Amino acid sequence: MKKLLLIIALLISTGGFCIDYSTLQTGNFQTASTWAFGGRTPPTPSVGNSAYVSVNSGHTVTLNSNIIFGNNCNLDVYGTLIINGDLIADNNSLTINVPCELIVNGKMEGKNGATIAISGNVSVSGDVVFNNGGSITLDSGNVNIGGNFIGDQNSEIYGTGTIDVGGNNSFDSDPPETIDIKPYSGLPVELLFLINNF
Repeated sequence: MKKLLLIIALLISTGGFCIDYSTLQTGNFQTASTWAFGGRTPPTPSVGNSAYVSVNSGHTVTLNSNIIFGNNCNLDVYGTLIINGDLIADNNSLTINVPCELIVNGKMEGKNGATIAISGNVSVSGDVVFNNGGSITLDSGNVNIGGNFIGDQNSEIYGTGTIDVGGNNSFDSDPPETIDIKPYSGLPVELLFLINNF
């Protein structure tokens, strides 16, 4: 009985099975002093399932490797997150909330029917690829893709926003009217945001 009560207390105190990672200061993603809660760093390359990663306002965090999110994860970027590698959603859902800036110096990939929801400004230097279906939902988001935008016949785009594509768009040749897919202008995503919202 005591073990059961201990398990219930642990689940309540940690918010169920969700694992929270929140920045304490600017720094390297893999350095303990960057993170709050005793310096617990998000594991890389695989963050795992049900993880909540938050880069707080005024913080710039740099990750020099790939990062893989499992099922039901959130990535909130209230500061700046620079990923010098690939960002991969491996199954189910990854919600990316970016009131400030997310820069991926690599590719963004949705595997196995992954869904990615984006609000804010996201810049990807490489390709954005979805395989085995999957979807992107923009909530007034702006996505700047330096490479190709690739999907299959089961891939879908929802919501409202702008996607600038430097390469080819084979993701969705007939997106909803609320999504503007256009050739990449070469302008930084911050300037594109200002132009698109002027």
